[in-house]
Amino acid sequence: MLLGSMVRNDGNISTPDGQAILGAASNAVYLAASTDPSLRGLYMEVQDGQNTGTVINGATGQITAERGNITLAGLVVNQRGKLSATTSVSANGSIYLIAGNNLTGTASLNTNPLDPDGKPTAFGGMLPDNGGQLVLGAGSVTQVTPDTGSDGTITGTQLASFIGSQVELAARNITLEGNAAILAPGGSVNAYASSNPRALVNTPTKMDADTDGTIYLDSASVIDVSGLENVAARATDNIIAVTLETNDLQDDPLLRDGFLHGSTVYVDVTRSPTLFDITPTRTTSRATSARS
Repeated sequence: MLLGSMVRNDGNISTPDGQAILGAASNAVYLAASTDPSLRGLYMEVQDGQNTGTVINGATGQITAERGNITLAGLVVNQRGKLSATTSVSANGSIYLIAGNNLTGTASLNTNPLDPDGKPTAFGGMLPDNGGQLVLGAGSVTQVTPDTGSDGTITGTQLASFIGSQVELAARNITLEGNAAILAPGGSVNAYASSNPRALVNTPTKMDADTDGTIYLDSASVIDVSGLENVAARATDNIIAVTLETNDLQDDPLLRDGFLHGSTVYVDVTRSPTLFDITPTRTTSRATSARS
C-alpha cells in the first residue's frame, strides 16, 4: 500500500495472492474490509481537499497481482504502464481504477451494490461523490488473464459459483488513448462515468440531470473480454466411468441380460456410443475443465 498526496510507480510491484493499493489524497484515505468474495482485501476511498491527489503508473511501471487485486485511487489516475492480475479456478483477479474524491467528508459503504441488470458489481459501493479524470495512456496494458501456473479444474456444477476476472473503472471522464488495451478473457469490464460515481453505482438505473460523465476510446484502443482459443486440455478430462444398468441398455433388448449389464465401461462423453445410452450420465457427470 502506497499512500501520499501524489503517488507514482516507474518500477515493479508484485503482490501474488494479495493486493496492491496506490492511493493519493491531501486530507484522508478511507479503508473498509471487503465483504465480497470477488475482492479479498480492502475497499478504498480518498478525500482530497486541495485537488492535488494524483496516481501515476508510468510507462515503465509494472504492477502484478496474481490471483489478487490492484487498486489505483485518486482525483487523477494515469495508467500508462502495465497492470496485470490473474484468475485461477479458485481465486479471481481484479483491477479497480477509481478517479475522484470525497466531498462530503464521510465515507459511504454500500455492501451490496448492483449493476443495471441487478447483478453484484464491484467497489463495494465505496466510491467518490466527485468524479475525476481517469486516463489509460497510449500503449498501456490493463489485463486480468488466466493463471497458467495452475492445472486446477472445476465441474459444471461448480461453474455456477465461479468468480471471473473483473476490470472496474470509475471517474467523471474515462479516456483510453491510442493502442491502450483492457484485456479480460471471459471476464467483465465495467466503466462508470459520472460527476458522482457513487450515486451512479448505488442507483445504476437512474440517470440524474447533472450527470455529465464521458467515456472516450481513441483510435486503436481495445476492450476485449472474448474467450481464449486453442486452450490445451487433457484428453482424459472427457473420459468417465459408467456402470451399465437396464435403463442404459433399454434400446437394445439383446444386451439387457448380456455381459454388459452391470459392467463398468469407460466412455468419451463427446461421442455417443452405439451400444448403449449415456445421456443421463453425461448430463450429471461431465466435468467442465477450466484450466486456469
